[in-house]
Amino acid sequence: MKITNDDAAIIKGMLARGDKQQWIAAWFGGTWNSGRMSEINTGMKSGAKFAHVKPASRDKLPPIGPYVSGRSAHQALLALGPVRATIERMGVAQTSVSEAIERAVKALTAINDNETMKKPTVGRKNYD
Repeated sequence: MKITNDDAAIIKGMLARGDKQQWIAAWFGGTWNSGRMSEINTGMKSGAKFAHVKPASRDKLPPIGPYVSGRSAHQALLALGPVRATIERMGVAQTSVSEAIERAVKALTAINDNETMKKPTVGRKNYD
């Protein structure tokens, strides 16, 4: 998958904001490695073709990272399963929904804490 001008603008905006290159690569789903972010940042190699692209404004940027991995996102979905089940059962007391949400939030917090302790992994290399 090639980096578009719009992608490069977001990458430049995230770099200007101070995001780590591995966070940016993770935001794009590991499609490109952090080396590609560096090339865009410095204008070296393939990044030279984006020299004319201006950084995206802060209001166009995603929230600041770090971002969860695909594995963590899957774990989050599993943690939210009981919440969904509770909501789908219409006759359940509101406290049950609140308790299920609280359990999911705790699980997601634990996932996020574990992810920030690990060195981020980036997907396959892709050179245009």
